[in-house]
Amino acid sequence: MIASGSADGQLIVRNLIEGSADQPFRAEVILKDRSIKSALTVCKFSMTKRHVMATAYESGVVVIWDLQNLEKPIRHKFFAHSQECTGLAFSPVNNLLLCSAGKDGRIHFFDIVDCKEVK
Repeated sequence: MIASGSADGQLIVRNLIEGSADQPFRAEVILKDRSIKSALTVCKFSMTKRHVMATAYESGVVVIWDLQNLEKPIRHKFFAHSQECTGLAFSPVNNLLLCSAGKDGRIHFFDIVDCKEVK
């Protein structure tokens, strides 16, 4: 699979083997009952679970996706950074850990199985 994102927050995932595009996903971040559309800045697939990916946005939000469940692909949203999220990295040795970095000067660690931030 290959994924691409856009300035309006749209995420498109394509299956290169079948040569078709899945339905485009649109990540709409809800904050204080308001829909915030934000540019997608980073997109990463997990190295240990091929159907799991994460995206980060200009608004500082990090989203974990489960691409096996196309009816409900968003697994969890983290309101992680107060400024743009600029980097994501999955652990290369296990399927639990995701790290994000942002322009706010912070790095956050997430347990993607239990969908919680690790302190």
